[in-house]
Amino acid sequence: MKIRKKYRKFADAVILLAAALLFTLLVKVVDVQPIGPQETSVGFAKVNKAFADLIGTNMLLYKLTQLLGYAALAVVAFFGFGGSGENTTAISAPESHASTELSGDYYTLDGRKLQGKPTQKGIYVRNGRKIIIK
Repeated sequence: MKIRKKYRKFADAVILLAAALLFTLLVKVVDVQPIGPQETSVGFAKVNKAFADLIGTNMLLYKLTQLLGYAALAVVAFFGFGGSGENTTAISAPESHASTELSGDYYTLDGRKLQGKPTQKGIYVRNGRKIIIK
């Protein structure tokens, strides 16, 4: 179940990336006209012009979006190159202590060591295997 969820999230991310790339490509090629500030080329010119006519042209809005774009690039650069300092350096394999695994001692399922052979019915661990006492 967890694996499916993990692959689902990955698939969602790939779909969103593809959609963003497609949108970027379409903005570059569909209905490009010089209607932007200082006669810059703008994709989807008719839609953008209709929106600009609706709300008016505000240069402060252009400056704000430009600053927010720089802020987003700074965040990407920070995590891409430096990270937050909490990088995983290594994951080591669990160590096995052969002397305790094959000692012949009995343990309860919650890990408590028993003194000798169990006297009550139940499930115990001995030499790394489960033992049922009836």
